[in-house]
Parts: sequence; C-alpha cells; structure tokens
Amino acid sequence: TSYTVQVAALTSRGLGERSDPGSFTTRSVAPSMGVILPRVVNSYHDHLVLECSGPVPDWSRTESSDVLGFSARYFECSRYGYGTNGAWITVENVELEETDSDVIRFTLKALHPERQYVVQVAAVTAAGRGPWSEQ
Repeated sequence: TSYTVQVAALTSRGLGERSDPGSFTTRSVAPSMGVILPRVVNSYHDHLVLECSGPVPDWSRTESSDVLGFSARYFECSRYGYGTNGAWITVENVELEETDSDVIRFTLKALHPERQYVVQVAAVTAAGRGPWSEQ
C-alpha cells in the first residue's frame, strides 16, 4: 500500500508548519487464508478436487490483490490412527479452477486409492508464502 504523509509538531503553542510531503510504500505480506477449511468437492481413485476460502484481503477495494498463487500441502493419514505415514508433501503453485464465488478450487493429483489425507493451503505473494490454513 502506498502512502503520502506530512509531519507537523503539535506543542502548547499550537500546530507547527507541515513538512514537505513524503511518500512510502509498505512491503507486501502473504495474507492468511479465510475461515473455510479445505474440503473435498469430488473424489476420484487417484485425485481429489478441493475448495476453501481465498485469502483474507489485506488490500483496499481500489487495489488489486498481490496474491501470485497458492501452495497446498498434504499427508496421508495412518491406517491405524491419525498419525502420519510420512512427511508433508508440498505442491507449489496449485492449478486453480474457476468458481462463481470467493472460494478457491484446486486438484491434488497422484494420490493413493482408499486413503485419507490431511490438506492445508497457503497464499503466495512476492513476499513469500503466507501461513498454512488450519487442517
């Protein structure tokens, strides 16, 4: 976000002269994701179609989003409990599908049949990847 400011001293004698205008731009940050957690829309034998909230806007209505894309990560749940069978698998720049709402829809491919997965999503900006969504 860009700002233009002027500074003036306020004393017991009143407001002083204003400085010349100075401009600055805050650094972009990777926004956090919204409250709708990733959920399965369609499931197939080797891939899942999921959707969740898009990022929480940190830009004004007159500015465009600085989100460059989204990353997803997932792990396969153990067949004998909630523990993992391995480390998180991260998919950078997930391919998004068009939707008619504020949700994002994406596909995770190359999964194993009849398994359960835990999935998280994060927005990516020029400042890097934001925090992962809840599970």
